[in-house]
Amino acid sequence: MKKYFIKRFVIFTLIFFVLYFINLQDKNLGSVFKIIGISLLSGGCLGGLMLLLKITFGKMGQKRNQ
Repeated sequence: MKKYFIKRFVIFTLIFFVLYFINLQDKNLGSVFKIIGISLLSGGCLGGLMLLLKITFGKMGQKRNQ
């Protein structure tokens, strides 16, 4: 599970840097990409956080049930 999370994080950072570079090159095109990039990034971070919380609380719940 951790490997998947790291892979996802790397992909999102790469996307972010690509979008940032495009934004530097062309302002009109960049603003559209920036909005998409920010929404993707925040969605990815939130998804990752929720996944982490779910895993930790899930493990805690299993320990309590035993």
